[in-house]
Amino acid sequence: MGEVRSESRPLHILHCAYFNEDTFGRRYYFNGHRLSNGLIRAGHSVYNFSARDVARQSTVFRSRKFGAAKMNRRLLEVVENYRPDLLLMGHTEMVRPETLARVRAIAPDIKIAMYWLDWVRNLRNIQAYFPHLDRFFISSDPAELDTVLYDPSPRPPAHFLANFADAAIDRKRGFDRCDYRYDVLFVGRPDSARSEMIECLEAIDGLRVGHFGYDKKNMLFGEQYLETIATSRIAINYSRTNTYFYYSSDRLIHLVANGAMVLCQRYPGAAEIFSEDEVVYFSNLTELQSLARHYIANDDQRRQIAKAGWRRAHRDYDSAVIGQRMVKAIFDE
Repeated sequence: MGEVRSESRPLHILHCAYFNEDTFGRRYYFNGHRLSNGLIRAGHSVYNFSARDVARQSTVFRSRKFGAAKMNRRLLEVVENYRPDLLLMGHTEMVRPETLARVRAIAPDIKIAMYWLDWVRNLRNIQAYFPHLDRFFISSDPAELDTVLYDPSPRPPAHFLANFADAAIDRKRGFDRCDYRYDVLFVGRPDSARSEMIECLEAIDGLRVGHFGYDKKNMLFGEQYLETIATSRIAINYSRTNTYFYYSSDRLIHLVANGAMVLCQRYPGAAEIFSEDEVVYFSNLTELQSLARHYIANDDQRRQIAKAGWRRAHRDYDSAVIGQRMVKAIFDE
């Protein structure tokens, strides 16, 4: 995890995303913060513009809907004042496509790029933005775009974007801990398949299972979330969808980058992201149960795999590394 320096000129980057300012630190580890941290470490100036929060703050009713128009005007003010080289957009569905046209009128040499770290199937309304983008980044194989877009018209060059760790956020080293609270941890919203998975784990005699996220009183946020990962011997990554190539919830990087050994539901292309020596994959609940038993009984193996995954996350998927790859792709360097 050496220092990352930009090989190109330092940029002014206007990062328009949702920075969760209204949660007062509960979600400080979310992707927008990670990416901004990494771009700064790569040598760039970054101005964070939290579109949803600005919209809420723009009306006395704290309404995103009624504050949207003013938020779009505020974004143009920032472009006028900050003069960014790059407008980088996260999940910013409130920014209107016509606003991007006005951005280019103010700053004709600007690059505009968007990233999407959610399911591909949630992308159907994104095509209105495509004519205004220089690059598009997605956490699935870009070929998956052909399965969900309704219009075959040209789109900007698309690139795969791996979920990223952050050295300043993912500071835990769970493989070095001895004060474990749980043998197996799962954090995620409930559905029938996940409930069955939890029942499978709880059927193992003596196994301490931590299960969070199934109702509002059982949520983990902030430092408590990352500390709970680090004090769990094994953490489970079990996504609600398991069919898109390369796609997994960003939960996976949270688990691996904070030093838990991860048992991950196998998904297409998974082993290209983390090898079988860095993350342990399972295909069904019988296999999951068997693997959980094995690694609880073989602690040295568990720690070795957890450490290998942690190293890979912080070497290849650190936000500074990922951020600079994005910059190079956007500016064709």
